[in-house]
Amino acid sequence: ALQRRIERIRRVFENAQLVASRRRLSARHPGALAQLAENLQLTTTPHRIEGYDIAHIQGSHAAGAMVVFTDGIPNRAQYRLFNLHDTSIGDTAQLREVLQRRLNHDEWPLPDLILVDGGKAQLNTILRVLDARDLHIPVIALTKNDKHQANHLLSSLDSQVRMLTDLPPAMRTLVVHIDTEAHRFSIGQYRRRHQKTLRGRIS
Repeated sequence: ALQRRIERIRRVFENAQLVASRRRLSARHPGALAQLAENLQLTTTPHRIEGYDIAHIQGSHAAGAMVVFTDGIPNRAQYRLFNLHDTSIGDTAQLREVLQRRLNHDEWPLPDLILVDGGKAQLNTILRVLDARDLHIPVIALTKNDKHQANHLLSSLDSQVRMLTDLPPAMRTLVVHIDTEAHRFSIGQYRRRHQKTLRGRIS
């Protein structure tokens, strides 16, 4: 009986921490989703946003990451990693493989918006995969400068090149947060695979 009471108290504290955490995360991006919908001229406010990134060093130990933001909040339980074994193909081919493998999971809800790290080539790669499956999902691509700093936003819905500094602050913060989270997640998987390979060589 005492053990059950302790367990109930523990769950109450965990739930309270979860609620507080979600409130803190929500406060980071007030109005961001509405700004996204207005700026990109989306037909609906995006509920589920998926961000994609490919991580590797000179093609080895490539990993693709999918992160999910639900109502502007990271939904880490739905993050997914895709190990890429063929290192001879380029970034766009690896991105195509990741998205195709993701779309094979009919049990996963489809996103209202996709964000990819890259430029026109990455955006067009995703659009071709979606078109092949007759899916009409808006896609945005975050381009980087020579210092690997985000500077432009491309959209599949128009030909406009948006300067990141010109975007509404909340929208800009959310977009960068999704991109950063996808990169962090993919790099983490790359490092784990690389370290595992090194340990195997040492042993």
